[in-house]
Amino acid sequence: MHLEKSDAYDYEAAETNPNTLLNNSEVTLKVPAEEWRFSSSGRLQQSWLPEFISNWTTSWQRRASYTSISEENERRNPGEVEEDFRDDMSGITLLEGTARSNRQRYRELLHQVHCYIVLPFPSFVHRFMIKTKRSEGIRRSTDYLDGLRGVASLFVFIDHYLNGLHGDFEEWGYGQGQNRSFFQLPFVKLIYAGSCMVAIFFIVSGYVLSHRCVIAMRTDKHDKLYTALTSMTFRRSMRLFLPSVMISFLGYLAVCFNFIKSEIPRKHWTLWKETWHYIRYINEDLFKLWTWEINYKGFYSPQLWTIPLEFKCSLVLFLFILMVSRCRASVRLLIESVFITYLFFVQRWDVALFITGMFIAELNVIRDEKRQKQQDALENLNEKPLALPRKSKWQTIPIKLFLWAMLVLGAFIGGYPHGDAQHTPGYSWMANMWNDDDWEWKWRFWLAISAILIVLPTSFLPSAQSLFTTRIARYLGKISYSLYLVHGIMGRTLRPFLWHLFWKVLHTDGKHVEKLEYKGGWIIGTLVYVPLVFWAADVFARAVDGPTVKLAKWVEGRCFKGKNE
Repeated sequence: MHLEKSDAYDYEAAETNPNTLLNNSEVTLKVPAEEWRFSSSGRLQQSWLPEFISNWTTSWQRRASYTSISEENERRNPGEVEEDFRDDMSGITLLEGTARSNRQRYRELLHQVHCYIVLPFPSFVHRFMIKTKRSEGIRRSTDYLDGLRGVASLFVFIDHYLNGLHGDFEEWGYGQGQNRSFFQLPFVKLIYAGSCMVAIFFIVSGYVLSHRCVIAMRTDKHDKLYTALTSMTFRRSMRLFLPSVMISFLGYLAVCFNFIKSEIPRKHWTLWKETWHYIRYINEDLFKLWTWEINYKGFYSPQLWTIPLEFKCSLVLFLFILMVSRCRASVRLLIESVFITYLFFVQRWDVALFITGMFIAELNVIRDEKRQKQQDALENLNEKPLALPRKSKWQTIPIKLFLWAMLVLGAFIGGYPHGDAQHTPGYSWMANMWNDDDWEWKWRFWLAISAILIVLPTSFLPSAQSLFTTRIARYLGKISYSLYLVHGIMGRTLRPFLWHLFWKVLHTDGKHVEKLEYKGGWIIGTLVYVPLVFWAADVFARAVDGPTVKLAKWVEGRCFKGKNE
């Protein structure tokens, strides 16, 4: 087969086998207003752009090389050959896509309209509303981290929900003074230990951000490391701040419509003053990037104090990765350990947790490399797998018991009380370990240690990871960031409204906690409020958080230079 020269362009002949490729048949490409045919005689009946013909002939040449019988192709998976061919035919696929019939376009339009209609509904009911093929997706070894982050976000939500009802309920531990509630017991208290969950957030963030870089460092692929660092640094601000600005703006609107009481006295309130107050909040609290001071009481969305802290810790992590990228693995682990210790010494618990995430990520990569070497050795052996030396139970069981002991200890320390820990049974020894009047630093330190003792052993215990890879945990992981963002404003608007509504229905004023009507109104309000929060988080994840990720990637693609530039 060959291509003849047209009047306008000169094309190179494509040396292929017509019997193999075209089978003496006719290939038709449909494009707007015209049809283009390659007949079995090899004549191009209509002319087209040079790029199109070049892509077409190149793709058929590649197809001929794939169909030729060679030792290399015999060793390859046929699916991989077909996948490569489909990639080479991408230009043809796009061309065919422009000639889709009106019927196909009509169906796609209906599908898009349907997607917008079901947007307000939770994602877990979409499969009943849209006929889509259910897919679990590709499982990764780090999937449990998403579930862990989702469960941690749920516990933060529980913490803030209970604070709105009981005030400083979480501040005290069991046995301190008159505190004798079952929910203040160690381990039980972990389900609303919000500060401990924030520490887990930081470790998981450090792990996820550094995992790809650690793999690149260990394989000496420094070009990929540079690409990953530039990409993450460029997109990190958009990933964190765009959804945060959106949720804080909803808080501003809630104040303007009097759903939340303004900090400005009502008699002096004007829309301009409230707008200027919101701009100052964005500048001084949310975009607080040039100081390490923390404002836990940001007015429009108090829980957003972690966002600028996450951003600053991420930048420190990226700089640290760049610093140790060419070190030997043993030296790098030593530097990480020393740096973590130093950060705790200077009371920078937040940065220490990010670097700890990187440290755990490298330990996991080392473990995965050893497993891969063992698997390769098994594939190269003609004998049964039992011929390979394995560790005995006496070698593995003590290690697992030690990891489980770390996990249990971490869960216990996670209940460290915020106030008067030196007089709380079980925790007084930790509070009195050193003389320091800075009580906030003490409980931040111990909750950071708790988070490390929870995440580190979990990364090496598949049985513990299974708790965070269930369908519910993975769903929580998918909406974790959105749940963290939306529960604050809903807790200040919808939650008090529902409580007072049901207390009014049950004829109580909401002040007498011991009354049955008070408890009944709280229970009914909770049953209505919690599903609405998850519904809002689900919609926010798909309407704001997901598009933000795509927007950041699009902006990166538009701003970064291509390979040929």
